[in-house]
Amino acid sequence: MIVEKLYEGEAAPRTPIRAGQFRMSMSEACTRRTGYEFLGYPPELSDADDRTAVVMQDGNLHEQDIVRRLLLKGFSIWNFGEGQTWVSTKVGNQTWRGHPDLFIEIDGVTYGLDVKAFRDEVFRREVAGAEEVLPGRYVITDPAIFTEGPFSIMGQMQLYLHSEKARELGITEWIVLVKNKNTAELAECIIPLMPDYLDYVTSRWRGFWGYMTAKRLPGRNFEKGSIECNYCSFRERCWGPLGELRRRTVELDDPDLVQAAQLWREGKDFEKRATTRLELSRLRFENAAIQNNSDRLLIDELEIRISIRSRTGLSTGYVSELLERLRRAGTLTDDVYNECWDETTYTEVRVADRRKRG
Repeated sequence: MIVEKLYEGEAAPRTPIRAGQFRMSMSEACTRRTGYEFLGYPPELSDADDRTAVVMQDGNLHEQDIVRRLLLKGFSIWNFGEGQTWVSTKVGNQTWRGHPDLFIEIDGVTYGLDVKAFRDEVFRREVAGAEEVLPGRYVITDPAIFTEGPFSIMGQMQLYLHSEKARELGITEWIVLVKNKNTAELAECIIPLMPDYLDYVTSRWRGFWGYMTAKRLPGRNFEKGSIECNYCSFRERCWGPLGELRRRTVELDDPDLVQAAQLWREGKDFEKRATTRLELSRLRFENAAIQNNSDRLLIDELEIRISIRSRTGLSTGYVSELLERLRRAGTLTDDVYNECWDETTYTEVRVADRRKRG
């Protein structure tokens, strides 16, 4: 009677990704998932797009609520409603486009403003170290909180801040206004320009279009048990087949696979010969440097530099032993001890050549 009239899932949830162009909102998403989307793989849930549209519509309603309240309080805001401005950022050969929620002027200074609505447990995490200036009103003083946890938003904010539109308006800080979906509490945080974080985020996407041109998928960015993977529309396609293989041996004679086996043998032979040749060359270069008392050599247009370097590394064996001793002594609790270890899921392909070499 009511709910079906409030359903807008049939609307397109977002602009499809186009070759050579990224969406700012996806900057910290999994590159592999984005590859599935761009290459046209169907999501595992037939109504995944409709469900995404419902979630986005809910977010729009929270944004409209904030806009209404800002206008009632007399704030000077623009870029909401119909015809919102798209902004673009160029990072190297990457082009990013985004759709900022609002621009706002406070005491003569222009800021960008983005509205985020989180469920209560996420909101509590975000305001854990914040200052409660009024009941239910928080100021987050450490913007680094938005670089942590699942679905971090700092990459999107940095792309906004480095956009041509931000430079045009003289914007050097972006305000994130966070709403608690459960309680309507609000928190704000001012995000400064962070060029290093921008470089970190965009570096994950270097080479992405090369994969797409070759119709290949990039590597995964998250572990199998992560919340990003649990909510992914391609989870089973990405992890399922390799994670649930039967323990058995099957002999195959498919011509393409036989060719792949031959390529593997040739590659291993090349690898061994290359390693031997490179090591022999290195030793000869070192001897030549000693004989000629010079740290730079020029041989057949190869410029060779010889220097003594030192490297400090963590002694993992000693650290493991130390942690175990501390736990036995009661200095470390079991919970803290377990937090010192990370479990990583990866795919291992081991090959043993049964063919005898002639």
